[in-house]
Amino acid sequence: MGYAKLCPKALGLAFGLLWALVVLVMGLIAHFDPVGVWFVNSVKAVYVGYELTWMGIAIGTAIAFVHLFIKGFILGFFYNRFLCSNAPTGLQPTARPNHGVLRCSTERPSNSCRSLKPKR
Repeated sequence: MGYAKLCPKALGLAFGLLWALVVLVMGLIAHFDPVGVWFVNSVKAVYVGYELTWMGIAIGTAIAFVHLFIKGFILGFFYNRFLCSNAPTGLQPTARPNHGVLRCSTERPSNSCRSLKPKR
């Protein structure tokens, strides 16, 4: 069974957008209804500037995106680093984007590593 490599930019974008959407929606819910206030109070301890105002919700959403984009990128980067280099590759980021969309290729790495098959 082979392992596919991850595209760190795409993983970072997915994590960042998902968490930013959660923070935005919960902020809007808490702005109009006291149901989500517990979430805002918990998150504003970490994200300075996240308040129950329109500007505070925008600031919290931006900080949330950057926060989890960086964490997702780092996770994808280290996942690829610790992956055996002769494993089949999945999506690899290329040097240039295609009209703002991340392009990925499926080139095999030139390095080789020892086989993971058990010895008989």
